[in-house]
Amino acid sequence: RKPQFPHHQGVCLLGKLPVDLAKTVARRILAQAERLRQVASAAVRAAGVAVRALHLRHRHMDGDRERIRQDRDMRRRVRPDLPGILCFLQTVQYPHSYRKGKKTMVYQWYPGHMKKARRAMQEDIKLIDLIIELVDARCPQSSRNPDIDEMGKNKARLILLNKSDLSDPAANRAWTAYFESLGFAVLEINARSGAGMKAIQGKVQEACREKIERDRKRGILNRPVRAMVAGIPNVGKSTFINSFAGKACAKTGNKPGVTKGKQWIRLNKGLELLDTPGVLWPKFEDPEVGFCLAVTGAIKEDVYDRETAVELLLERLMHIYPEDLRVKYAIDFSEAEPVREVMAKIAVARGCLKAGGVLDIDKVIQLVLRDFRTGRLGRFTLDEPSENN
Repeated sequence: RKPQFPHHQGVCLLGKLPVDLAKTVARRILAQAERLRQVASAAVRAAGVAVRALHLRHRHMDGDRERIRQDRDMRRRVRPDLPGILCFLQTVQYPHSYRKGKKTMVYQWYPGHMKKARRAMQEDIKLIDLIIELVDARCPQSSRNPDIDEMGKNKARLILLNKSDLSDPAANRAWTAYFESLGFAVLEINARSGAGMKAIQGKVQEACREKIERDRKRGILNRPVRAMVAGIPNVGKSTFINSFAGKACAKTGNKPGVTKGKQWIRLNKGLELLDTPGVLWPKFEDPEVGFCLAVTGAIKEDVYDRETAVELLLERLMHIYPEDLRVKYAIDFSEAEPVREVMAKIAVARGCLKAGGVLDIDKVIQLVLRDFRTGRLGRFTLDEPSENN
């Protein structure tokens, strides 16, 4: 009969051999298994030594008693079992080199409804006088759709640096000066809190001064300015419209792709807004653009590797805003330190641990993304105006 366990073929083969020969083969198999067991035990002991050495590296040189206590407790929780140790060691390996060259990643997201929305915008551009373009103040250049420049060549432009409370104030001023040098009207706002919203009406009149003057000469008075609200996904267009109108006119959500179609909204006698879906462009030529859009939430998280994105983000912050990272997570690091070691330190400092004291890197990824997107980590700007000016 067929034995009810995996290696039935080998067992059946032993059953066909003479008894003495079968016993000899079985003894050799048992001897080999014993040698493998001894090798595995030696590997477990060596892994335990490596684990203790890695934990000791996490200690602060300044003698932080709290951190030393956490390291001691963590070592006690690490059990000398081979699966747990191997799982732990996998979390501290460095699969990419950050010192030899700059790590990059490809990000692309252009679903079908965006292509349809782009065609609709090309038709609607004929009906409007002004394009109100919302950009993310944390990456003003990366969050600008180049197709809008192409479609709105002859239209007045008002650029709103939304989420300016999450970006570097000095960078906000630099980007405002840069866009003004291109002839655009610019304003820093926070659509969620309402900061800067009262100045928008005046900026609209300033941007459309030539159009209003032209209508007055033709005898057309009190004609409302028709403006298209455009921008990439999850930049805050619907939130801006609701805040500007003082009521819930557009559906909002903390994810890209909430607005699927266009809608006209009459705010007052002098201004009408056309809300449009967030639209990207078919291909990001520069991986840096895709990275900025990914970490700020403009691209859905299921279309890119979040771990690689967080590693790139931490690498950037380690060089540009190192002190904010040290203060927020109570860790110490050097700018030349591998990013994976910094992630391990964050995991220990914030208690991102699995059973047995194994580092939970997935939890660190969620923590860093959430802290960056909500501003808990600090006010950062990823794009530098000097590169584009």
